[in-house]
Amino acid sequence: MTAPRMFVALGAVLVGMAWLPVQPASADNTATFRDCSFVGGLDPDFVELSGAKLDSQGKLSVTPTQNQVTLTASESSDPGDSMGHDTFTVTVSAPNAPVRRLSGAGTGRVVLSVPLAGAAVGSAYTISWSATFDNGNHACPSSATPQNTRSMPFVLNVVASSPASTPPTVTQVRQSHRAWREKGVAISPSRKPKPPVGTTFSFILSEPARVSFAFRWKQGGRTVNQGTLSFAGHTGLNRVSFGGRISSSRKLKPGRFTLVITATNRSAQRSQPRSISFMIVK
Repeated sequence: MTAPRMFVALGAVLVGMAWLPVQPASADNTATFRDCSFVGGLDPDFVELSGAKLDSQGKLSVTPTQNQVTLTASESSDPGDSMGHDTFTVTVSAPNAPVRRLSGAGTGRVVLSVPLAGAAVGSAYTISWSATFDNGNHACPSSATPQNTRSMPFVLNVVASSPASTPPTVTQVRQSHRAWREKGVAISPSRKPKPPVGTTFSFILSEPARVSFAFRWKQGGRTVNQGTLSFAGHTGLNRVSFGGRISSSRKLKPGRFTLVITATNRSAQRSQPRSISFMIVK
């Protein structure tokens, strides 16, 4: 129908619906939403984008590796207003990237997968659109849709991909003494030279992480877990002085041991275990 006849029809509808509850006001545009309502919020058809990230400032972004987003042109959810024939046209452009155009048609809504390709970090995709609803009687943008009287494209800023999180690494595990004695333990006078008291373990950590020292006792071919120490490790060289005590009430007995070192980062990713052997003498 022509525009004058359409508005006369709309006025008749409004008069006929005066006794009904007041309809909700039309929604405002957002970064992902375009309101195609007529004046007063009548027939709130819409266009909506999904698949892009919305930041704290209300801006949309995608990474260079993202290959598509989704645009939907939809009739409103009002009863009796979801069976119209709709058309939808989209154009995607970006610096140094080919312009892509696509279109579709459907009953009640049209959903388009919009391709993204070629835009570099720091640039933006501009997605222009136009739609018709209600069997071609409701165009958007148009002078009859006050929220969108002209094309208001969606803008997708291209940002760098976040670096993939990787497990921490523990390398260059060392100890100052391979054989040592605990403090206060008497040593036979015949043992010369006397073993040093305690040792210092050192290692390099790739990132801040929670470090676990697991002590395993080796005796006669058997391996028995003796206890664990846990502490915060920092990036780079870490040194830990150790005299045999694994808690306030327990210390290791003389014998041969294996120390197994693992690190767990904030993403709960665990390093490969690294081990070193030592002996506590008496």
